[in-house]
Amino acid sequence: MGDTNTVAVRNSLIIAGTWGFLLLVFLVDAYTPQDLVIAILFTIPIVLAALTRIRQHIFAMVIAALAGDLTAAILNAQRDHNHWDIVGVWNRVLSAFSIVLVGYLSTAVQERAHHVGLVMAREARMRREISLAAAIDRLRTLLSRELVERALVREAACLFEVDGVSWLSTQRDYPMLSVNSNDRTTIDEHAVEGTELTSLMQSVLDGMLPRQLSRADAFGRLILARYKRSSAIAFPVREGGAAYGTLILWSNSEHVIDDDDILTARMFLRSVATALGRAELFAELANRNETIAERNAIIRDVVYALTHDLRTPLSALGVTMRQARNNAYGNLPPRYAEILDASIAAIDDLQRLAETLLTVARIESGELRTTRDPLDLQTLLSEVSTEFSAMAEQRQISLTLKPHEAVTILGDRGDLRRAITNLLANALEHTPTQGHVELSLELQGNVVRVHVRDDGYGIDPEQRSSLFERFSSARSATGRGTGLGLYIVRRITEAAAGTVQYTPLQPRGSLFTLAFPIIGRS
Repeated sequence: MGDTNTVAVRNSLIIAGTWGFLLLVFLVDAYTPQDLVIAILFTIPIVLAALTRIRQHIFAMVIAALAGDLTAAILNAQRDHNHWDIVGVWNRVLSAFSIVLVGYLSTAVQERAHHVGLVMAREARMRREISLAAAIDRLRTLLSRELVERALVREAACLFEVDGVSWLSTQRDYPMLSVNSNDRTTIDEHAVEGTELTSLMQSVLDGMLPRQLSRADAFGRLILARYKRSSAIAFPVREGGAAYGTLILWSNSEHVIDDDDILTARMFLRSVATALGRAELFAELANRNETIAERNAIIRDVVYALTHDLRTPLSALGVTMRQARNNAYGNLPPRYAEILDASIAAIDDLQRLAETLLTVARIESGELRTTRDPLDLQTLLSEVSTEFSAMAEQRQISLTLKPHEAVTILGDRGDLRRAITNLLANALEHTPTQGHVELSLELQGNVVRVHVRDDGYGIDPEQRSSLFERFSSARSATGRGTGLGLYIVRRITEAAAGTVQYTPLQPRGSLFTLAFPIIGRS
């Protein structure tokens, strides 16, 4: 509201000044000789009128200037006994042309500036939305309240152009977490929650609305003086009946953030409240003393619920982004197309993560199928190899499948396909360009072995002992894995009465072997 009033006052002063200047030019022009034409000065108030960005005012100034030019010419001629000086007349014509041209250019520049402003505002809004989505995604991965609280001040410091960010937690054993503009990546912990900040947090949480702090009120002046700031705004973070704390944005000027930032803050803090609630849920589950069966059921239900909540919006978001990438909503600039490609890839990764979590939940809750059906292992390997051929070609890796006779084993086709897919995807992921990956079968008596061989980077010796355990980092050194892929391979293989083994190759590379008892062969 203050900015709107300032613009209105400024425009009023400009309008009054332009009309006054135009009148002054007219009076001077009317009382000068015909051959001394100063009507060109009529263009000055037109340029000044453009500063108001009001088209009607610019148009009015052009009409008034043309009228003033013509009226001054008639008065000059009357004063010279109705004698029209030819040079003066042509000067008048040129002045009128200049007035019209300056008016047109002023309007065109104004429209262009308005268009550029809209484009810049749209780009800024898109950048803010992308940053907000990235911040929310990072918060979703955290399952500890302390980690969520530390992350939220860092993310808030990156999202908003402020001079400092602080977090007041409702957990009394927590300090106040702060980040300043000089070092946005380091959290300063000051256990200085005095009665003023405690009162501020309580009033904001009770009112459930942001509270602006300024030097105009005594309470705000007390807090701002203590922390040496000029203004601040405090946001409540709560969900339903649970209150988690208050986020404070500090500023060294009288202005903290604008209305768009306030809307962004509310969207961000809704996700923060959800993340904090989820962290408390996991903490509560960790502290319970149920039996193993009850705990497995709770973990399964929680994972199922979370992954279900993830899969539905992720699928919808993926469809929308792919439509946008295909220009369904209009042509995109190249850099926005690149951003969409990266976002689509990230969504695909999250969907794969959701499927992995569902598989682990099934394993941990004992829901892997115990009823096994006969299946042709060579046909299954052929299907998986065909599925990954495009990925291998894109990475410029040679993927080969050695032919073999049909071999029948007992197992769940979907689960075994998942196990072989995990091994083959790992091999392609950790093999450099121009490398080789081989998929083959080998019969040894009544046992068939599935070999996945690559000449990639291999696995460090110190990581091999825990290779098939949960959250093993051997195959996630690049930071893209979950540490669950090989664990899933082991559990699925064991459910099919098989075994899995890793063998390092020389000079480099890896060999993963799945062994199963056979029930038939062609």
